[in-house]
Amino acid sequence: MGLNNLNLLSASLKNAFEKPLPGEKAHATMAPIGRPLRDIALKKHPNPKKSAVLVLLFPDGEEIKTVLMERNAYKGVHSKQISFPGGKVEEQDLSLEHTALREAEEEVGVNQNEVEVLGELTQLFIPPSGYLVNPFVGVAYKKPNFVPEQKEVSSLIFPSLKTLLNPNTKTEGTFGSGVSGFKITAPCYNIHNHLVWGATAMIISELTQIISNNIKYQ
Repeated sequence: MGLNNLNLLSASLKNAFEKPLPGEKAHATMAPIGRPLRDIALKKHPNPKKSAVLVLLFPDGEEIKTVLMERNAYKGVHSKQISFPGGKVEEQDLSLEHTALREAEEEVGVNQNEVEVLGELTQLFIPPSGYLVNPFVGVAYKKPNFVPEQKEVSSLIFPSLKTLLNPNTKTEGTFGSGVSGFKITAPCYNIHNHLVWGATAMIISELTQIISNNIKYQ
């Protein structure tokens, strides 16, 4: 049942990606208060660092799930944060899509040859780190053998699509912003007792809005 639903979802998402995306309107519902719009932020940071992440959908029994990772603690703006697999563009990358697939293989062990990329969500700019993030949505038609990269990844989280679509998953939390430790209050998702906020929450918001607006998902 999970695989049948995934096949139907994949076909519907491909069609949805050919239409205009909800974009920053969807981002805004999960954005921290005062976060500038992307184009305004880019005027202050005209040469952002390029990066890409992979939103991977895969079957797990009766459900469709995705994978998130909790980063290890380090001296940086994304220490201990929850994110999709991904990272900065490297010289050898052929495209942003290739960056997302390569990083997913390196960080969580997903064989990039087993992923079908369905489309790309709206770019986000992350002011604290200066990265322009390009989120790609992909499908693996069998559950990958996930192997977290120990130097970067503390743990993996596997929320079901039903969990992400459930409005009761949304809440609000207080978070440290950047290396300064400045605290901000922001909307977030409570996923398996992990509070997911910022760019990752905004990506989830756009994906779930696309699904809700275009797809009859059971």
